[in-house]
Amino acid sequence: PYEKARLHNEIENFEQKLSKNLVLTKNFRDPTLQNLRSQALMTTVLGLCVAIPTVLLHSIVQSRSSTVLHILTEQSAGLIAEHAENAEKAGK
Repeated sequence: PYEKARLHNEIENFEQKLSKNLVLTKNFRDPTLQNLRSQALMTTVLGLCVAIPTVLLHSIVQSRSSTVLHILTEQSAGLIAEHAENAEKAGK
């Protein structure tokens, strides 16, 4: 009796899932939904066409700015050291 009830419940659950899948299959072929899916895919493609080059450009600019920042840091340290030497010589 318990096994029959459990089997009966499983069959009902399967039938419900099957009927939901049939409804989804009908909706999948709906022209309105196809247009919306097409629009969503095109939006995604266009977004990626903008995002990928932007990320690459950001990487290039960040690398170059890091290089320039390093050069400026080195040069400013040199200028400060030179200024300190000149001030020391002038003080003697």
